[in-house]
Amino acid sequence: MKIEGVFNEYQRYIQQFRCPACHGEISLRRPASLVCGAGHCFDLSRLGYVNFLPQQKPTQYTREQFESRRAVFERGCYEPLAQAIHELVCGYSPARLLDAGCGEGYYARYLHAALKDTEFYAFDNAKEAVAMAAKACRGVGWFVADLTNIPLGNRSMDVALSLFSPSNYTEFARVLGKGGRLIKVIPGDDYLKELRALIWQGHGSYSPQPVTDHLSKRMVLEKQIPLRYERAIDEDLAGRFARMTPMMFGKAPSDLPVQKLTRLTFDFEILVGKPM
Repeated sequence: MKIEGVFNEYQRYIQQFRCPACHGEISLRRPASLVCGAGHCFDLSRLGYVNFLPQQKPTQYTREQFESRRAVFERGCYEPLAQAIHELVCGYSPARLLDAGCGEGYYARYLHAALKDTEFYAFDNAKEAVAMAAKACRGVGWFVADLTNIPLGNRSMDVALSLFSPSNYTEFARVLGKGGRLIKVIPGDDYLKELRALIWQGHGSYSPQPVTDHLSKRMVLEKQIPLRYERAIDEDLAGRFARMTPMMFGKAPSDLPVQKLTRLTFDFEILVGKPM
């Protein structure tokens, strides 16, 4: 995409942004920058995103992991979850939606294709992931940012998504408008239990309850919706799962006997909260 096209596209988003350094109003400056009154400057990329973390150190996630995630998503493994999120979002008819911790952008892209009257914003602290997302989809305000300091104005969003990512409930409450909702998805007890058993040799366990309890202390927990299904997988897909999961940090995916995985269990808790 030519930088002029990116500049023109971000004119529709600029009013919702604020400077992450001083929290002042921000404006566009040609040829390709967002600048606040105090002179803090953030550059637009030709790929179609703005980087609010120019000094950010690399995260643990690699391009290979995000490419494996995209391959898994393209095989439809998470489409039932995306459909469930779509149904929830439709019930709130948001004018503006934020995907916080968007990764390579699967859910934002899925919803953007389905909700023509909603303005989309999506960010992650991994520049590589946001670059992939922006390259794949125009029409979303993609940006690189820190969850503890979201560069969006107070009460600027109607719905915020936090899908398999950390949450900062103070920031979510700030950016959500009156009647706004947070939709958070966390793994259930049995999420990818077959892969967990292979990685941790049967000793790994997980409970979503601490996350649910923490949300309940910071927001009003309005809904808690379980979603569970299974999928048959082949060896290639099993390898993709092994390469994409944070459970493999510090381990070599090539050492995992992924040929033993023929089915995977998908178990989620979908939580809907609203600011207190």
